[in-house]
Amino acid sequence: MYHPKLTRLVPDTIASVVLAASAVRATACYLFETVTLPFTDVAGEISGDSSMPGAFVDSTETDKTKSEMDGASSSSLRALFVDAAICEMLANDRAGEGEPTRPHVPAGDSARRIQDKLFSKTDAQSLKKRICNEINNETRRCRHENERLSDALQSMLNRVISAEMEQIKLHARMDEAIVQREKDMTATINELRIELASAIASLERSTTLSSSKLTVMQLQLDECKATIGRWTANEKRQAAEAARKKAEAEVRRRQEAEEKARREKIEEEERRQKAARADKVRKWKETLARWAREEEARRQKGWYQSAQEKHKEAMLARWEQYTTPLGVELTFDTIIWPVLEGPKRLFGGEIPGLTLEAIRDFLLSDLHSKGRTPRQRLNDALLRWHSDKKTFVIEELADPKDEKLVSDAFHTISVHLNKLKSMPDILNKKSR
Repeated sequence: MYHPKLTRLVPDTIASVVLAASAVRATACYLFETVTLPFTDVAGEISGDSSMPGAFVDSTETDKTKSEMDGASSSSLRALFVDAAICEMLANDRAGEGEPTRPHVPAGDSARRIQDKLFSKTDAQSLKKRICNEINNETRRCRHENERLSDALQSMLNRVISAEMEQIKLHARMDEAIVQREKDMTATINELRIELASAIASLERSTTLSSSKLTVMQLQLDECKATIGRWTANEKRQAAEAARKKAEAEVRRRQEAEEKARREKIEEEERRQKAARADKVRKWKETLARWAREEEARRQKGWYQSAQEKHKEAMLARWEQYTTPLGVELTFDTIIWPVLEGPKRLFGGEIPGLTLEAIRDFLLSDLHSKGRTPRQRLNDALLRWHSDKKTFVIEELADPKDEKLVSDAFHTISVHLNKLKSMPDILNKKSR
């Protein structure tokens, strides 16, 4: 089988070559037939009427031309006419491109019109030379085109032949593969048949063995049924004996329970009397303890009032320090932190004392900031302990070693203040 593209390309190329050859042959015949007669008439008129005014050739040249034309063979004259016809065709082609050309002179016109429109001998020779050059160029071009088409056709034929050879080789390989596959399948089928026969024989042996095993199992089952019957009878006897023993044990248990209940009743009475005595002792001890607590409360009342007064004084003093502008020399210990008792630095960078409860008790205390709501107090604190203020405080520290500790303290205070702002019970608390 041919390749589809090659099958279409070869006929198209052959058809193009045939059409080009037919067109050249038809053009040559047409030019010969259409140009021969006009040039023959023109030559006769030139030879018969040489004395016309305005003629561009003399009588000597006319006689010479006539003798040359009479002595030429018919084939040479035909070639000359064909050259003249091709010249006229090329002139017409140039006229289509805008070049000036002379119109065709029909046979039978007057000698004056023919003399006016004929070329001079020099022009005719140069024209003939130019026509010959054009014909040679066109011939070389046609020959080159013919060679190119022949080479292309030969290349396509070689490609078609190569494709056919490849297809033949492919078919041969496919046939070999099919034959080999058929052999393999036949061998596989034979092997499967052998395996199937072996499997059937093995299955028959297994069936026979299973039948014998089933018979043995049936005998064993009958023996097991007999054994189970003996076990069942023995179990029934044992169950009856156990029921008798259980009834005797129940009687003994009931008697023991009655005896135990009697003993427990006696012990309960003894415990009740003992508990009554213990209750009297407990009540007496509670009375003594209550008297002691009342006496201690009377002593503690005076101490609590004194402690409250001290706490109030300490809170107001701390708040006054808190609202006072920072001092000149700043350290971690001189900064007034928002807690009642200033935090203490510890080894390792820990800051005990800056807890959520301590900050809440100090900022939201009822002893200061009268008329300020908890939200307003927390907002004021957030502005005071903002990161911008932290940068200013760190720059003013007297000891650079306190920078890390002060930065951590600012961060801890900001975290606790944000947590306090997120607690609804804190924000909804009314100020006193």
